[in-house]
Amino acid sequence: MSWINRLRGSLRKNRLEDHLHDELQFHIEMRMQEFVAAGMKPEEAGYRARRLFGNPLLLKERTREMDTISSPLGTIAGDGKIAVPDKPGLGIDLDLDVAYLYRKPGEKFFD
Repeated sequence: MSWINRLRGSLRKNRLEDHLHDELQFHIEMRMQEFVAAGMKPEEAGYRARRLFGNPLLLKERTREMDTISSPLGTIAGDGKIAVPDKPGLGIDLDLDVAYLYRKPGEKFFD
């Protein structure tokens, strides 16, 4: 029975990989369409969209590392305590390339 379970797991993994690839491609294409609608050439829009998304292999690896099926209780450690970061903050980084794309003409950041 063990080889059957391995086969099922392999097939399931292939479906998940295909779904992940399709999902990333969808988001890149949507961003490309936004850039083209804003007046960019299609080649430049494709380059910029892929650049903004970053390394697709790294994105896939990070997505695999996440436990997308876990419940909100998945962050509780084995002893029943919730891990709290040492530093305050929301853990949000500002992508200046994206911010500059969507700013109004003449608008300044960090006055």
